[in-house]
Amino acid sequence: MNTGTPKPGRLPRNVIILGVVSLLNDFASEMVVPLIPLLLVTVLSAGPAVLGLIEGTAELLANLLKLWSGRVSDRIGRRRKPFVIAEFKVLGSESEAGGKLKTQSSKSE
Repeated sequence: MNTGTPKPGRLPRNVIILGVVSLLNDFASEMVVPLIPLLLVTVLSAGPAVLGLIEGTAELLANLLKLWSGRVSDRIGRRRKPFVIAEFKVLGSESEAGGKLKTQSSKSE
């Protein structure tokens, strides 16, 4: 593997790979998120109030996490590599856990 400096005007290979992985993960998330309200209403028989409470809580938590992570990022300065590594580890374990749950549920049927 060539770990030398990339040619001028080109991004390093690792940056391209991480970008593609992030893009594919975003595609997967964006395909599933719109189906969650449908699942809650049809399968779990949740009413509009419960659906609104769940959606509102999710938005609140997302915004609080953005606020917290922005402050932490500003505090640590340029040492952001641990956060990037942690994000991809969480994404990987999330995908792995979902695969295990899917396998277990298909075995029990």
